[in-house]
Amino acid sequence: MRVRTFLVVVCLLSGPSAAFAQQTSDVQAGVIGGLTLFQPSASDNTGVIDFSTKSGWAAGIFITTRPRGGVSLQQELQFMVRRTELAQPGVLFKQRYTSVHVPVFVRISTAPRGTTSLHILAGPAFSFPTGVEQTTIVGGSVSTEDHDGEA
Repeated sequence: MRVRTFLVVVCLLSGPSAAFAQQTSDVQAGVIGGLTLFQPSASDNTGVIDFSTKSGWAAGIFITTRPRGGVSLQQELQFMVRRTELAQPGVLFKQRYTSVHVPVFVRISTAPRGTTSLHILAGPAFSFPTGVEQTTIVGGSVSTEDHDGEA
């Protein structure tokens, strides 16, 4: 829970100062965010388990180094929330997964700096699960389990 609170505070404090990409002589920085769709897949001895697709969200910050020959390095820090549901006869399971993602991209520009251009991003991303919350609804009874740091 503390990790989530810290990341939300960092994103909120950095948002007003870098609401859109800021250019200096050496770096660009900004805020990124958007919606996500998540549908995990699983199976057991009775067949495929059917999870419902639910929307989530992602928000974060990025820093891009100055391009040299059209190539630069872009690092990101993203906080992501993904949700899903699983309905069984008489039982509804709702899950909420939270994680921190750290992509490190090589960014290739297709036009000179200072003009609008297409960028190609490629590179690894590292994910760190920060928690899973599961809500179980059976009849009128609701129970919630929070598993911080597990996924």
